[in-house]
Amino acid sequence: MQTTPQAKVIVLLRDPTQRILSHYFHNRRLGIEPFTLAEALALESKRLEKEGALCDDPCVNPWTYHRYGYVTESKYYVHLERLWRYVPREQTLVLRSEDFFAHPREVAHQVAKFLEIEPWETEWQPYNVGQYTLSDMEQSVARELRIYFRPHNQRLYALLGRDLGWEDA
Repeated sequence: MQTTPQAKVIVLLRDPTQRILSHYFHNRRLGIEPFTLAEALALESKRLEKEGALCDDPCVNPWTYHRYGYVTESKYYVHLERLWRYVPREQTLVLRSEDFFAHPREVAHQVAKFLEIEPWETEWQPYNVGQYTLSDMEQSVARELRIYFRPHNQRLYALLGRDLGWEDA
C-alpha cells in the first residue's frame, strides 16, 4: 500500500462449499485434477506443504494454492485478516458472489458507489459457467464440507459483522 495508499480492493466471496465444488470440477474439466473429490481434498495439505506458509511469506508463489487449495482458499477469514494487515478495512468492499450472480446490475452499482464513480450499464453475460452433477459420494462430501465450514463461516461473519447466509445453502 506504500505505492498506492488510496487503493480500494473488492473481494467477491462465494459459499465455500459451492466454491470448492466449482473449483474441483473446473480442474477436472481442464484435466489437471485426476483424483476423486474426496481424494483431492484428502491430498490438499500434502500438495500444499512444499509451498510454504502462504499467509506468512509474501514471496511464496501462490499458483499451487490456486490450483489445489480447495479448502485453504475457502477459509476466507484468514485471507481477509491478512489483507487487512496491509489495506485498511474501509478501503475494501466484501461482496457475495451469489448476489452478483442473481443481481449483477445492483452489485455493479454498489461497486460504483464504493469506487466513487458513475454507475455503468452493460449486458451481463455469464462467463466460464461449468455444469456438473454430484454423485452420491460427492453429495456426501459436500454435506461434510458444509459441516466443516460452519465454524469458519461463523468466524468470517463475526469478522465482517454480518451473516452471509451460507449455512443453509
